Amino acid sequence: MIHGYPARAGVAPGESLVLHVATDAPRFRVLFYRWGEGLLRVHETGWLAGEYAAPRGAAEDWQWPPYEFPIPHDWPSAVYIAHLEEPGGGAIDLAMNSAAVLFVVRGNGRSKLLYKIPLATYHAYN
Repeated sequence: MIHGYPARAGVAPGESLVLHVATDAPRFRVLFYRWGEGLLRVHETGWLAGEYAAPRGAAEDWQWPPYEFPIPHDWPSAVYIAHLEEPGGGAIDLAMNSAAVLFVVRGNGRSKLLYKIPLATYHAYN
């Protein structure tokens, strides 16, 4: 079983996304998708060493291992999904019941349109 959450749910192009991931598998990889008219795969990592960390109480720092991923400068502002995949894992679960981390790549702030996403609520219940 694999679970994860972002250190910060929003990053700018050129910054790094830090994901805290806990798994009982010896390795995992991350498949990044941009959400638009559907899911578009934009990047896939190599296999990373997995590490198990137990969940804790809501008021505690879970101290799950951090994994840092640089966000390319050319990624457009959008909602993204980091799908956490263990060896032998299947296709991404569109219901996002597990193994999915939602995050936003911010734009330059010049748009008159704001799309608000309840990221904290999503991660609290995922």
